[in-house]
Amino acid sequence: MCYCNIDQPEAYTKSLRTARKPHVCCECYGNIEKSSQYEVVSGIWDHSPNRFKTCLSCVSIRDWLDSQDECFCVAHGGLFDQVQDYASGCGDDEFRLGAKEREMQMRA
Repeated sequence: MCYCNIDQPEAYTKSLRTARKPHVCCECYGNIEKSSQYEVVSGIWDHSPNRFKTCLSCVSIRDWLDSQDECFCVAHGGLFDQVQDYASGCGDDEFRLGAKEREMQMRA
């Protein structure tokens, strides 16, 4: 059985959008250029609404982590820390190497 120690949202929506203006990714802080696609997540956590815009590179890293760990919990805005945690000791050597590669992608 899995347990997430992050706040679960009271309401949650996720969609892909095409940028009409530049945005900043909430994960890597890279630019989301005008006319590129990005993910938008809106929700209510602890009675407060919030919105997260994520570039598709970070979405693919999150999807990879999710496919590697059945107990992976999404913490929007905390992907870099999650990748570092996995790279520093979770799972087997191949998994750690994959996480380390994704950590380097986020630093670039």
